Order: sequence, then structure tokens, then C-alpha cells
Amino acid sequence: LARRVAGIGEEGGSLLGYGLSYLQSLLVFNLADRTPIDISEEVELAKVSPTVLVNMAKHSLDQDNLVRAVQLMTQLKGEPARVATDWVAEARLTLETKQAVQAIMLHSQANSCQNMPGV
Repeated sequence: LARRVAGIGEEGGSLLGYGLSYLQSLLVFNLADRTPIDISEEVELAKVSPTVLVNMAKHSLDQDNLVRAVQLMTQLKGEPARVATDWVAEARLTLETKQAVQAIMLHSQANSCQNMPGV
């Protein structure tokens, strides 16, 4: 959905602007199958269009890199950022939950090792 409103700026837009943005999202090729920009190199995100940010985030998700996808989606501005707000919040909750589960598992493993005889 964020890709469909990527052409709308921070100041909002008219119905025609939303229509053109939607049309553009249909006509732009999905570049998520290839790396849109090499993720290992530095990218100045202020100069990247919202469409490219969304494509990069989708590519990161395809590579099971939720952290990178959240970082990219938080760089969105205007209407695309508003549309992606709920997704970003849910993704952050998922990351927090994963981190909490990892901490609990490590704590459990440490306690198990302490209770083993001869350790």
C-alpha cells in the first residue's frame, strides 16, 4: 500500500495526485527480485525515492532481514510514511518479542548449566 501512495508528498495531495501515484505503482516494474541497491554500500537515503525505499524494504524482507526493512520503512516521509505506520509498529513489536524470547532462552540455558552436576 505504501508503494501505491509513494508519489504523494508530505503536504498531501489531491485526488488526481493519488490516482497518478496509484497508476505509477502499477506501471513501475517490481525490482524486488534483484537487489535494488547493493545493501552493503552506503546509501544516502534522503536522495532515494519512496518507491525505491519500499522496494529495498521488500527485498530485505525477502532476505529475512526484518531489522533492515524497518530501518528503511522509517525513512519514508509524507503519505507513504502514514500508510506504513501500522506495519512499522507491528514489525517493531515482532523484533522486541524476538529479542525477549532470545533473552529468556539464554537465561534458561544458563540456569540449566548451573544445575548440572560436575559443571
